[in-house]
Amino acid sequence: MPGAIESGWLQHQMDNSVNRYWDAIRKGERTVVGLNKYRIKEEIRVKAFKVDPSYEKKQLARLKKVKEERNNEKVRSSLSKIQESVRNGNNVVPPSIEAVKAYATIEEIMNALFGDKVRAYREVIRARHRQI
Repeated sequence: MPGAIESGWLQHQMDNSVNRYWDAIRKGERTVVGLNKYRIKEEIRVKAFKVDPSYEKKQLARLKKVKEERNNEKVRSSLSKIQESVRNGNNVVPPSIEAVKAYATIEEIMNALFGDKVRAYREVIRARHRQI
């Protein structure tokens, strides 16, 4: 698996899969209710949900506190073990569980697993979604 990731093969396969999925929706070969079929003709006004800015501040403060109080050496060690497992083609679940128990964030774990490919894949998904 590490060879597939490093060579870009896995990313290529994921990109192709996403492209086929959205192409099938655009062509009407795949039905997504409310998106490409069975749409309601009348416009329904829905008030957008807005998160109270104070909630975001509270969550960021909680995250900062967790990062300050956790054992950052344990976090770094567990994230390194994830990266090592990826490089060696080993099971990434045990070091991922260790990272969670050390209070590593999902973002930190995803970056250890996939690096910059995570951000690139998110952009592909967003771009495809905007085309529909």
